[in-house]
Amino acid sequence: MMNKAIVSENRLLDSSNIDDNLQALKRITTLMSSGVDVSCFFPFVVKKIVSDCLEVKRLVYLYILRYAEKEAELILMSVNTFQKDIKHTDPFIRANALRALTGIRLKLLAPIMLTAVQGSARDFFPYVRKITAHALLKIYALDATLKDSLIEILIQLLHDRSLIVLGGSLLAFQNICPERHDLLHAHYRTIVRRSVDFDEWSQLIALQLLTQYGRVQFANPNRDGKSFDNSSSEGSVATLKALDPDHKWNMHLIIKVLIITIIINRLLLECMHNLFYSRNGAVVLEVCKLYYYLAPYSEFSQIGRAMCRFVASRKEISYSFLLNIETMSKRHPEIFTPHLQSFLVYTSDPLQIKLTKISILLNLLNDSNVSILFNELKMYSTNENPKLCEAGVQGLVYCVSLFPKYYKLCLKSLFRLITSKKEYLIEKGTVALRNLLQTSPKVDMRIVRYLSRKYLKGSIKTTEAQLSVLWLVGEFAYNENWALQVLQTAVKNYKNLDDEVKLQVLNFVSKLHVANVESSAEYLEYIFFLAKNDQNTDIRERTCFLSSLLVGSLISAAEVHKVLLSRKSVCFPKVPSSTNRDLVLGTLSHLLKRKVCGYRELPKFSPTAGGSSLREQEVRAVENPLQEEKVLSSAYLLSSNQHELDSVEENFYLGISSEETRSDSSASENSEPIDYSSADSSPTERES
Repeated sequence: MMNKAIVSENRLLDSSNIDDNLQALKRITTLMSSGVDVSCFFPFVVKKIVSDCLEVKRLVYLYILRYAEKEAELILMSVNTFQKDIKHTDPFIRANALRALTGIRLKLLAPIMLTAVQGSARDFFPYVRKITAHALLKIYALDATLKDSLIEILIQLLHDRSLIVLGGSLLAFQNICPERHDLLHAHYRTIVRRSVDFDEWSQLIALQLLTQYGRVQFANPNRDGKSFDNSSSEGSVATLKALDPDHKWNMHLIIKVLIITIIINRLLLECMHNLFYSRNGAVVLEVCKLYYYLAPYSEFSQIGRAMCRFVASRKEISYSFLLNIETMSKRHPEIFTPHLQSFLVYTSDPLQIKLTKISILLNLLNDSNVSILFNELKMYSTNENPKLCEAGVQGLVYCVSLFPKYYKLCLKSLFRLITSKKEYLIEKGTVALRNLLQTSPKVDMRIVRYLSRKYLKGSIKTTEAQLSVLWLVGEFAYNENWALQVLQTAVKNYKNLDDEVKLQVLNFVSKLHVANVESSAEYLEYIFFLAKNDQNTDIRERTCFLSSLLVGSLISAAEVHKVLLSRKSVCFPKVPSSTNRDLVLGTLSHLLKRKVCGYRELPKFSPTAGGSSLREQEVRAVENPLQEEKVLSSAYLLSSNQHELDSVEENFYLGISSEETRSDSSASENSEPIDYSSADSSPTERES
């Protein structure tokens, strides 16, 4: 059947009738869109690229773009046609011709591609210029030696006023020369203000670039734990002086630079604020990342509201947001503490989401919510899933380490676990009791005795549980009468024990011998004999160490007692983490907890803020010196009042906007100048 279809389509493609050609191309395009491999038609389809019918050309280019890389040698025959179509009257034909030409992965064609891109960068149609920006990436990946020529074209495209062209130019910038921040200085404010109007994928690129740019060009807004927003005018001036102690500052210059620095930072944060309400989760995550790395602490509350909106989204989106929330909540739990209800575990949640939520809840633990979280963790500790049960049990012990008043409640909860008939509950409860008793100043021997009885009856079977029981008896109950019975049970099953349990039995019998327990010498000799011939190297080495310590030792009995029976240091449990917080948020490396190909480190803050003169083309807001004096003096007098300072910043910002508008566009002679002195008018009136 397939052979008949191929013959039929080839007959239609060879026909001189345009309708037959269109019919065949539409069928092939339909199959291609359905995922069917139709590369067998390539020689017949390529011949139709010389057709004068625009619809035929468009369908042919759609096909060529799909198989250009696979059939690079065959497509070389059509290079001349591509070059001719780049100058076609139809803009979509020009764009598709450029895409097809730059899609050929042959390095020898790189100079021809570069020549075509240089001409297309001046095309009057924005879509063609956008394809030109994307073509720069393909040429750079093909031949990196053309980087300087590509940067010259990129500089031209960055000046483009079309949003789709600017978005493509930023993508090319990020992949070709992301370290050339000097190319962004003149376009910084344009990118910031127009990022809201970008399409969602261009917004992602713009946000990533602005985050990198802000870290290099702006000073840390949270220097010494304080932000410019929350500090007084005197504190801000002192902070500004500390940025450059060698410079001879005068008060007028300090206030001028301070206001411009605040406005630049405010411009970025205020323009990005609307993106918190984007429907695209990736955009929201990038905005939150930008605020987390660039904003003062006082602005962090907006991150919590935006990210918690996507916690209840689809599972893959929810998991990605939860991993980033977990990392943020470790350093700044106050961001997400008001949204505690968003992280409660649901039955329908996948296991990884449940574990991540528990980790976040433990990060948010404080005096006000400990009672709620303790009850939640107690419920998780009885779950049928062993991993979720373990996370809940560890959470209970962690609560007690921070809030000792919950010690008895935690003890009761863990005691219910070890009385259960399920092995995994007994194991988790026994291990948790060991950690809990170790942190207690006074050990309840009734619990140790109860665990010993269960061990003697054979109810404790798992390796971790046996290790915990033997350690507890050897550490706290070596003087009890029933301690020797526990040793006898361990010796009977010694050959069948795991290697880790054998090591613990060696320690246990050594502690009983040092404590002068009667009849322990016989067991010591028997176990040492078995351990010296064990196949495990660690067991043999531990036996040699203990035998040299106990038999014919050169040190005193008191020192031996101190080595084996001294109270061990308390090791408080840590919150289990699913991420590596040293990796940049929102990256694939952060998700996988390891650096992957293409990972870029986030640069550190510059010790001094990037000079505003770098962006002076956009910063020239006020030309009248008297007016500048008025704005700066007003800012200095009102800097203690945040509301009035915002008014001054907004008024100053409107001056910048008006100056840029007059310089970028040809304003009419009858246009009225903006009144900069209208500080008392409302923001709506000033914007209008």
